[in-house]
Amino acid sequence: VQKAINESNLNFENIDGIAATAGPGLIVCLTVGLNTGKAIAGSLKKPFVAVNHLEGHALSPKIKNKIEFPYLLLLISGGHTQFLEVNGINNYKRLGTTIDDALGEAFDKVARLLGLGYPGGPEIERKARKGNAFSFDLPRPMVKEDHLDFSFSGLKTAVYYLVKKQEQITEQFSSDISASFQEAVAETLILKCTKALTMYNLEQLVIGGGVAANQYIQKRIADELPEVDIFFPEPKRCT
Repeated sequence: VQKAINESNLNFENIDGIAATAGPGLIVCLTVGLNTGKAIAGSLKKPFVAVNHLEGHALSPKIKNKIEFPYLLLLISGGHTQFLEVNGINNYKRLGTTIDDALGEAFDKVARLLGLGYPGGPEIERKARKGNAFSFDLPRPMVKEDHLDFSFSGLKTAVYYLVKKQEQITEQFSSDISASFQEAVAETLILKCTKALTMYNLEQLVIGGGVAANQYIQKRIADELPEVDIFFPEPKRCT
């Protein structure tokens, strides 16, 4: 908090109000942020605003970009994977969601299978840079169905059986599996985004959440959907 104040060249007395994420999310993290925000607001006698985590992902790209309602939001994070039609502030329609693992959760589980660190997303992205994305023919789950729901448990299971058959997890095997998994995810998202944009006649796509920071996925989606106005989150991790 103090670092943010210093970088803004303001002081606490200049603040008009305090906002903090109130959920959904991990209760311990949320409690820390909420209690800190409430304490600052109470001591300064300033208004306090509780922000919905998912609504933050949906609307924050509009701060620095000219994005008109309605637009399609693909939210891909450790706890959420879903499509939303964003029609305005507090006006959202969920178009599809995961029926099992969230995408970030799938990254974490695959990373654990390969003995990589946590969180799994950045670890797999780093490994994949030295791998062949077409070494293993992994499934692209639920891309032929008419609906917009996701499923990643089968993709994770396919990786599990490949790892199980491997006598030794070498650096090259780990890199190739990571690259192939990442490519399967990217192609699945491309096919699903194309379907969602067409089904709902939308021309703008906002992609948010921790997994959206994956630079390989960003490039694949941008390359495959050049006619669509796509907005990714600003880089926030060193991957």
